[in-house]
Amino acid sequence: MCHGSFNVVLIAIALLPSCRQTTETPSAYYIALNDSVSTAHIADSLAIIQREDSLYNLYKKGELFYSPVIRVTEGKEQFLFNEIEEEDSVVALDATGREAFYRDFRKGMKPELLKAHQLAWSLKEMQMQQAGNGGIGTVMTWLTDTPAAGQPYYKFFIKRMYEDRIGTVIPIPFVLVNVKTKEIFLESMNSGAVISLKEWRRNGGGFKDE
Repeated sequence: MCHGSFNVVLIAIALLPSCRQTTETPSAYYIALNDSVSTAHIADSLAIIQREDSLYNLYKKGELFYSPVIRVTEGKEQFLFNEIEEEDSVVALDATGREAFYRDFRKGMKPELLKAHQLAWSLKEMQMQQAGNGGIGTVMTWLTDTPAAGQPYYKFFIKRMYEDRIGTVIPIPFVLVNVKTKEIFLESMNSGAVISLKEWRRNGGGFKDE
């Protein structure tokens, strides 16, 4: 999926032939790569694949960033993971243009969903786990469920971007937030038990009998 309207410099990965410069829709936001250059991408397994390429090394050095990892709040180290079904929707963001990409993405989100991510990030326990700023080590909220009849909560996995995979942040269980009431609950990954944030903290950041 090409987004020529983004006021941001993007480096199109090898899986994005349609995003390369063409005579029909030339774009200053996509840099054509030589076909002989190996690149990195997020695969179905959500692992970051290394193919002995310079782009991968730039990612490791924090000079490139993957587009599914989106800053939630301007100026803060709070991120969400935008689960993308199609691999060819993934691009590598240039360090100088990614903030404009994030702003454009947030504008396209449903306001209540953005508020839900921000509410999850209000947890000091989340902020304490953060060890990245969009690259390796970045902690992200990953939406797994949305409100429905009789169920008013947005539910989040808390994930971290590692060099070779996206993994679960074990100290933080599922986070459930009610945007309308601003209530936050925690759900055990083992038993499915749900308790209030206050009780979870009273238990030392855990669940009784676990």
